[in-house]
Amino acid sequence: MKNLFFLLFVLSISLCFSQTLEEDIYASTEQFYSEPNLKNLQILNTEIKIYEPQLKTEDEYFAFINLIVNKAFYLSENNYLKQAISAYEKAHQLYTKNKVYSYDIVEYCLIPLGILYHKTNAYIKAENITKHYISLAKQQDNKTQQISGSINLAKLYQSLNKHKSVISIVDKTLEFDGISKSQLQRLHSIKQTSLLLMKTNQDTLLLDGDIVFNTRDNLESLEQNYQLAKEKEDYKKAYSYFNQIKNKHLKNKLTSKREFARLSFEEAQLLYLLNEPNKALNELKNTLAILVPGFKTNQSLNETDLYPENTFIDVFDLLAAIEQNPTKKLLNYNLSFYVASLLDKETTNEESYFIKARANKNRSEKCIDILYQLYENKKSTSIIEQAINFAERNKVSYLKNNSIRKELLEKYSNNDTLLVKENQLLKEQKLLINRLLNFSTNQSYLKKQDSIRSRLIEISTTLKSLKETIDKKYAIRTTEIITLESITSKLQKSKTGIVEYFYGKNAIYQFVFTKKDYAFNKIPIDATRTQEIVDFIGYFNDASKITNDIQAFTKDAYSIYRLLNFEAINSIDKAVVIPDGFINFIPFETLLTEKTATTAFSKMPFVIKNQALAYNSSLLFYLRNETERVDDNLLGVFPVFKNSNQELIYTIDEAEAIEKQIPSKLLMHQFATKKNFINQAKDYSILHISTHASSGDFFKPATLSFSDGDLSLNNLYALNLKPNLVVLSACETGVGKLLKGEGVMSVASGFQYAGAENILFSLWQINDLSTSKIITEFYNHFSEGKSAIFSNKQSKIDYLNNETISNAKKSPYYWGAFIFYGDLQELKSSQQHNYLLVFGVLAVLIILFLAFKFYDRNARHT
Repeated sequence: MKNLFFLLFVLSISLCFSQTLEEDIYASTEQFYSEPNLKNLQILNTEIKIYEPQLKTEDEYFAFINLIVNKAFYLSENNYLKQAISAYEKAHQLYTKNKVYSYDIVEYCLIPLGILYHKTNAYIKAENITKHYISLAKQQDNKTQQISGSINLAKLYQSLNKHKSVISIVDKTLEFDGISKSQLQRLHSIKQTSLLLMKTNQDTLLLDGDIVFNTRDNLESLEQNYQLAKEKEDYKKAYSYFNQIKNKHLKNKLTSKREFARLSFEEAQLLYLLNEPNKALNELKNTLAILVPGFKTNQSLNETDLYPENTFIDVFDLLAAIEQNPTKKLLNYNLSFYVASLLDKETTNEESYFIKARANKNRSEKCIDILYQLYENKKSTSIIEQAINFAERNKVSYLKNNSIRKELLEKYSNNDTLLVKENQLLKEQKLLINRLLNFSTNQSYLKKQDSIRSRLIEISTTLKSLKETIDKKYAIRTTEIITLESITSKLQKSKTGIVEYFYGKNAIYQFVFTKKDYAFNKIPIDATRTQEIVDFIGYFNDASKITNDIQAFTKDAYSIYRLLNFEAINSIDKAVVIPDGFINFIPFETLLTEKTATTAFSKMPFVIKNQALAYNSSLLFYLRNETERVDDNLLGVFPVFKNSNQELIYTIDEAEAIEKQIPSKLLMHQFATKKNFINQAKDYSILHISTHASSGDFFKPATLSFSDGDLSLNNLYALNLKPNLVVLSACETGVGKLLKGEGVMSVASGFQYAGAENILFSLWQINDLSTSKIITEFYNHFSEGKSAIFSNKQSKIDYLNNETISNAKKSPYYWGAFIFYGDLQELKSSQQHNYLLVFGVLAVLIILFLAFKFYDRNARHT
């Protein structure tokens, strides 16, 4: 440390006598470029600290940005990807802040930064930066950079399995004038790869790589032949093509360790496919020797040896596949998870979390299957504990991160400006993303889009820095361990049972927890069983599907009950269901517990008649939910949409009934605006919204309609709410885009992100008359101090028992849509709370009175 200070002092003195700051910066750049190594990097970093405070002129900033970019290039080439990204980001910030437009920021900074984002799985950052520099290249009429950007964007989308977008980008780029021969070949190769992936229904190919190597040799035909051989499972021929590709890359003198490591790994993967596990293992050791300085073939790596690098994940996943010992398999997969968590540090928005959750879920399934095989031989509770943690590991990961952030903000916002700034930037990020989603593709909007994208890039860079500081300050862990002890404790308090599902590629895994016992089950699935689940969900797409063939419905409702092994928890009166995958869309209350020949819906043995059910997106959330209802005051939102083709006439009856049952403020008709709701929501314990909703699609997010427009999922993410209960009396509020690992992106999930822990919502479209009846019955029970789970169950039973309703209208289509997300504990009403307070005060007074009498009596005796 003393030597470093001395060096700093010497450099400061020497620089005082040099000609100009600009010349000093160029001299330092030249010196480092002539002999780049870690020792000289340390000297360079010292010089950077001296130069930066002195920068004033555009020429000085130009030279300094050039120095930072050269440093970033060295770091990237030597696999210090995190540091390289930070250096490129710094260069871009300096360029933007100081308007150094004479520097070619696209060529030397933004293109390599986009590539690094792609390599480290920061896909949304990669997309934003690539689209941004394509826009800059258009402004400067630089066709070469536009084409390079299009190629990199196409490769990025290919990694994300967005092959239609890939083909569209390639076709538009092929219309450019002046495309070089190598660019033309590359574009055709990318398109052919996507067509092949779509045809074979694969996510990636073996030689997918992050970004292509720059080479003068024509590799496209070799790569396509390789891909075709692999598609036909002719791995011997594929290996022959691979060796030719490898030799061409080596001939062109790859300079990056990472490029060598990728080739080595790809050879190992191909050897594994050729059923040569020992050769594959030796090649994987060679890969690790390239990536880890000083690595020995007999060495076992641990977390301290690793750094953020995608190739590590591929290596450990393949090592796990080769390994025969279950314990060692799990150790390798855990190392993959660890490296993935290091890469997560580049993640600053929800879309990136969703993408990563998908990859991590596939790995979780493999780990759960290993543990299930161990469990079959030894029924150990410790194995169940490990398995449930793998099932939970990447479930709703963004929602969990969001929850931690909101808890910290609520607790420390008065004293921590960093938390406040992070929250403000996250809100701005979500609003800007929402604006991008709503923009037209019209040319007149492209400039505005780029302006938003530039701001998103700035926000993302700042958020990353804030996230690192906050995570370190509060020791935030990426995963929280669930113990059987914590599960048992919750079950004893709530007197319930829990059934959690993990929907994998080859099986559904079921975890059952009751006060007396635990179970870990595997339900094999194939295309036929998956179709059975999808077909059952399809019954609720139209009211007539059930009533047109009641016997078919009853048969399938019982079949799904058996398929999902729901009888494993049929002895429990109250149960929590934690679904996954397609199971998110199954209303378990509508399943039948036994076969039946009756066509009268009120006489059918529905699950709802025996069990009160609540749902949750994560076991961790259920265990942490301690919401206590101590006061009932309701904010009701009823746009009604009178005199329109969307009029909800029965919601007026619903509003009047609620007002009689619970202290309420109702926002009716033109007063049911987004602004009124957002401004007043925080002041009420119950939020009731009776309106239209849209489940969205792959391009548009789910929305909730107000009298002045729609509130989107992104808008909900930005809210901070802590109500006791949210009731969404609207269609499809529980339906949305299903994301692997993160679950359903619905309006209901939006309220979860906003902070609501107890939500009543619908899974499909139903008419407003039956909705009004069920909701009115719900509040009849809820206003008496009953819990939300009881009120939801009883409202449906009341509906089935109502003799004024026809048999056709008693179809599960009309009453099964509403499900309750949240805690099962009986919630205390304000009246009960007051009674307890009065009794408590009386008890204290009686004790004081008796103590006084006792003291007085003893005093007289003495």
